[in-house]
Amino acid sequence: MAEEHANYTLYVNNLSDQLSLEKLRENLFVFFSTFGQVVDVIVSPNTRGQAFVLFAGVQDAKLALRSSQGEVLFGKPVQVAWAKEDAKKLESLKG
Repeated sequence: MAEEHANYTLYVNNLSDQLSLEKLRENLFVFFSTFGQVVDVIVSPNTRGQAFVLFAGVQDAKLALRSSQGEVLFGKPVQVAWAKEDAKKLESLKG
């Protein structure tokens, strides 16, 4: 199972587009850090309402996936899933 999600990255969507990208990134980092060690949060200026959260380990990512689904952040219930892209490809989304 660990190999399937070897990049430990979650895709988060249905996020508020009312926050600046930096404020959204900071808040997501703090929120997801409650589930484990967050390596990075990638928010692209081209994909409003979406972000990728990279964890240091698969157990942290699994816990975050289970625990954060449907949590209300910034007035909207978030949707969380395993990211389909690997971390290297996600780096290109940074603006």
